Amino acid sequence: MKETDYLADGFDYNFSTQTWGIAPAMPHRALAATGARINENQFIVMGGSDGHDLDKMRELGERYRLPDHIMLYDARSNQWREIGKLPIGVAGASAIRLGKQWMVAGGEYSPALRTNHVYMATFSDYN
Repeated sequence: MKETDYLADGFDYNFSTQTWGIAPAMPHRALAATGARINENQFIVMGGSDGHDLDKMRELGERYRLPDHIMLYDARSNQWREIGKLPIGVAGASAIRLGKQWMVAGGEYSPALRTNHVYMATFSDYN
């Protein structure tokens, strides 16, 4: 077992049966990612750490970059897929819905380095 294996597991909760199950694997690992519910069946996960180059993080310093993936989970099909990329990968960003758009603000783009950038994104139903 590798140090980053914990980033690959996921679980879902069934409110009807009050039981936990194993969720399908995400296309990319994501720790401290930003999540947002798009509608009653879909949500997105943006950025986060995938655990790459953990042993070199201090050495790389500001050159270390976090993944920029945007992934969608669809509960109807019980599947994940990648739907886009952030302008810069971040962990710990905030997301809030403003009408039909999402504002994604802040987060760390490299260890202990926070961004002051704010991005607007539009997510709709993905079929």
